[in-house]
Amino acid sequence: MLLPGMLQTTALMRYLMETAGVEPEEIDRLVTLRVRRQEALLDAARQFEFIIDQAALARVNLIADTTGIWAGQLARLAEVVQLPNVRIRWVPFSHGFYPGQESDYHIVTYATDPELHLIYAERYDEQAVLHEPKVVKRYLDLWDAQEKVALESDQAASFLAFVGGPLLS
Repeated sequence: MLLPGMLQTTALMRYLMETAGVEPEEIDRLVTLRVRRQEALLDAARQFEFIIDQAALARVNLIADTTGIWAGQLARLAEVVQLPNVRIRWVPFSHGFYPGQESDYHIVTYATDPELHLIYAERYDEQAVLHEPKVVKRYLDLWDAQEKVALESDQAASFLAFVGGPLLS
């Protein structure tokens, strides 16, 4: 229910970490790492796909407008959605409940023969890299189910303009 770190602005990163009570010196270290990780989005040889629930945007929207975080985050998303190797799809509130919305996971696929998938799953107090074929298949099936309910990627810019209102006009 949060925007993935790969898509967050530094202002949103800092805000979320401060709200969570992370120590200031640790915030600086973590923000530096996340920003460095975001550089991968510019590597045209890599493909990125995101399916994000509208609730992730709604949480950012609740931050006071005086911070500029909302406008900055919408601008960042509008910029990233234009990258040729990045596909962002949204699931609007109007869809209702769907499988996987309670899960935060990342699928990493390696173009090997046979194709290799690793799942990075985040839970409240732990993270895990999953590789056992039965478990991986469950996550791949979950991804397929989420793809069926998400708006098409060519609708991402209009969806951002819709939820952002005049900020993106």
